Amino acid sequence: MKKERWLAVVFAAVACGCCACGKTDEKWKIYTPDGAPALALAYAMSEEDENAEYRVVDAATIGAFVSGAAPVADACVLPVNLAAKLLGNGDVYQTVGVVTHGNLYLLATEDTQYTRENLSSLVGKTVGVVQLANVPGLTVKIVLNELEIPWQQLTDGAEIASDKVNLKAITPAEVLPNTEGVDVFVAPSPAADMKAENTALDFVGSLQALYGGEDGYPQAVLVVKRSVLESDRAFVDGLLEKIEAGSAWLKSAEKSAIAGAVAKNLADGLTPTLTAQNLTDGAIEHSSVRLVRAQAAKAGVKAFLEKMKRVAADAAIPKEEFFAAV
Repeated sequence: MKKERWLAVVFAAVACGCCACGKTDEKWKIYTPDGAPALALAYAMSEEDENAEYRVVDAATIGAFVSGAAPVADACVLPVNLAAKLLGNGDVYQTVGVVTHGNLYLLATEDTQYTRENLSSLVGKTVGVVQLANVPGLTVKIVLNELEIPWQQLTDGAEIASDKVNLKAITPAEVLPNTEGVDVFVAPSPAADMKAENTALDFVGSLQALYGGEDGYPQAVLVVKRSVLESDRAFVDGLLEKIEAGSAWLKSAEKSAIAGAVAKNLADGLTPTLTAQNLTDGAIEHSSVRLVRAQAAKAGVKAFLEKMKRVAADAAIPKEEFFAAV
């Protein structure tokens, strides 16, 4: 009888260590794109954590880490539209919150400051947008649609229209005062801050303010595997607390500490976009890093994606099950 009781204790301990009591055999794997989303995890990455392993990867590859039959990411920061498209049914992953709220700014050599009241003055001009096909360009289109300002995309040799806003896809390297045929640029911070500091370009508007005032728009969300939420809720709660604390830490920490926290977790071969030199106070503020937990963010996320669906047919609206109760 004693032997049977001893075996029962052993089996219970093994079962607890393997599943019910959190991850003990290896660290939880957390992925984020480089750039502003990585800032949301910078404070968490700055601390030693025996339960977590962070990886900062190329934004173009981020979807791969939550895809397939056995996705490698236990938690991942994703653009909200990609998260909704890949994971919106809530079966494998749920979102625990929005972590960034837009880092896109209008730049030009002119003095005009663009607001919702005068944005129609862009009619007849060409607006060069970095990542026109993705969230930046889609958000520009959403704003123009909401304000009933006509626009066209300059593709397939389309001529510049005098009665529409002309949207043109550009690369980050083309955000320069002498780029021919572009009147106003839309670019992300901190790159936009460096352009404003080192060229004749200056800030002439905020896409966040044009969309939603001080609240901006839901840009990037943190998703977590349902299995992790169920087996190690304490770890998830602790991670969310670090993200919340990180908003204040970004404003007070040394820039080298912030950049270093991201750099030490960069994927092999990736050149850091965040450095002690380009992480100015303005760049950090412009990255709009703050946590809004899933249930509080749900209405705003759905509204944003509903608007996105009007300019991108493949945009997806997530199910209720996508939003974790955290």
